[in-house]
Amino acid sequence: MGSMWFSWLLLAVLLAASLHLYPRWPAQIATHWNGEGEADGFQGRMAALLWPFGWIGSLMALQAAVPRLSRRRFADPSLRRIWGRLMSAVQAVVAMAGLAIGCHGAGIRVPVALMEGAGLSVICIVAGNYLGKLPRNGWIGIRTPWTLASDEVWARTHRQGGPLMMLAGVVCLMLMAAGAAPRWLLWPPLGAAAWSCVYSWWLARQSRPH
Repeated sequence: MGSMWFSWLLLAVLLAASLHLYPRWPAQIATHWNGEGEADGFQGRMAALLWPFGWIGSLMALQAAVPRLSRRRFADPSLRRIWGRLMSAVQAVVAMAGLAIGCHGAGIRVPVALMEGAGLSVICIVAGNYLGKLPRNGWIGIRTPWTLASDEVWARTHRQGGPLMMLAGVVCLMLMAAGAAPRWLLWPPLGAAAWSCVYSWWLARQSRPH
């Protein structure tokens, strides 16, 4: 994929930062935070070092494999481009989480849970920006029985769902700025996704002959 260079750049930056921070890590470092922003999961140094590379490597493999598994659908250049950019955004968020955890383990106090929430916001905004441009496909987008069955329902649902998902990302950022607990950051994107599914059902119902 044309955007794979970005993934390799992320891995290089993450490797350099991790090797710099690694000697300062204790035997066990926090790698998971609960909905209140409190550390509740810990791993050894080597496991904490390797997990973001494992995730990004898996996402890179998925990014390369899916277009080969569905060559007919991904013959559309716009779908290939959007797929690459969405996967790059997810990989960037994983890298950011890995860096935040590494800094926290080295004694550099960063709000890891809130940074992960910021990553969720970025994914919502990036995904929302591209939803309205997605051609109908079985891999990415608002995939309900009604959108997959109709080009019109797909197009109208995604034109409505894209701005809604971007708004959800902005609301997440506003909640973070207001000091909300990280658990509340899940609700805006979940609400946007649920409404889009209901909207696709309503559109399909409206389009049926009476």
